[in-house]
Amino acid sequence: FVAEVKSDLMGEQTILCGLLQTGSILCFDKMVEKGIDAGYASKLIQYGWETITEGMKYGGITHMMDRLSNPAKIKAFELSEELKDIMRPLFQKHMDDIMTGHFSKTMMEDWANDDVNLLKW
Repeated sequence: FVAEVKSDLMGEQTILCGLLQTGSILCFDKMVEKGIDAGYASKLIQYGWETITEGMKYGGITHMMDRLSNPAKIKAFELSEELKDIMRPLFQKHMDDIMTGHFSKTMMEDWANDDVNLLKW
């Protein structure tokens, strides 16, 4: 992840990876809160992302959603709306940082400081 961030001065990949990581943490916390065993939740997230990305790779969002029952599609939509509300401020901050050049500026400053901030994320 460090190498990817350092090679991405525009920040797009950093946002995508960061949002995936944040989404994973939110999903994990939600499952544990609902009483799901932490070990099972972590495996479900790992293999879930794998299954989702494979479905998208071969047939886009339509193929990915076709694997779900109709009630599961509705629940997926509801959860996506909840996640968007939670993650929107973080996404907007990162986009603003990219558009203003703040992301690149602070990344370059951090490189000169032996990646102190990057390594403590």
